[in-house]
Amino acid sequence: MMANEDYEKVFFSDYDDFISKYEDEDEDGEPDIGPGFEWSSDPLLKVKLSHPSKIPRPSPSPTPIPTPPPTIDSNLQPQPQIIELDPFHVPKWFSETEISEEERYECSVYGEMLLDRYNQVKGTDFEFVRLVKMKLFLAAGVSFKIQFEAKPRAAAEYTLKTFEAFVFKDAVYHKVWPQSCRLVSPNRDSVYDEEYRHPNDEEYRHPLRPICTYEW
Repeated sequence: MMANEDYEKVFFSDYDDFISKYEDEDEDGEPDIGPGFEWSSDPLLKVKLSHPSKIPRPSPSPTPIPTPPPTIDSNLQPQPQIIELDPFHVPKWFSETEISEEERYECSVYGEMLLDRYNQVKGTDFEFVRLVKMKLFLAAGVSFKIQFEAKPRAAAEYTLKTFEAFVFKDAVYHKVWPQSCRLVSPNRDSVYDEEYRHPNDEEYRHPLRPICTYEW
C-alpha cells in the first residue's frame, strides 16, 4: 500500500444546495422551482465535464419485433399473484459484462463526472478508464453505486486505481446528483461492503427474519 494514498471519501452537496436554493419557506420548505430552471427528459444532458468525454456512445438499439399477445383460455380461473419482498435483501453487484450497452455507457459517464469532481476537490488528475461493476438502490429515483478504474492522466507508466462512487438520478427534477467518490483501499479488510460481509443472500438471510408477502 502506498503511504501517500488518500482513501478519504469525498462528499458532494449538490442536491442539498439545489434544494436550499429553491426552497420556499412560505410553503413548508417544499422546493419552489422557478421558470428559469431547465428541465430535460435526459439527465445525461446535464452532466458537465472539465474534459471532453472519451466514452463512446452506445450503438442504436434495433427496433424490436412485435410479438402477438398470448392466447388466454377463458375457462381458466385467474390465480392470485404473490410477491415476496425481503426487507433485508442486499442489492446485488452487476459486472460491466452483465448489463446492457446503454447501462454501461450511462454508468461510465457517471464515473467520469464523479472522478472529475473528485479531482477538483483533491487536486489530483485521474482519468476514467473503465467501469468495473454497479448496483442499484431504488428510492425517489435511482441511486447508483459504481466501481471503476482510473489512471493518472499524464503518466507513461501507471497502476490502475479502483474508485467507488455514488450518484443519484432524481425522478422528480430529471437531474443527476453526484453524492460521493473515494479511492478504494487495496486492503479489502478496511473496505466496508455488503459483498464482503455477506458472501451470498442465503447466508445473509436469517430464517427468522420476516418476509413481506403481498397478494392480489
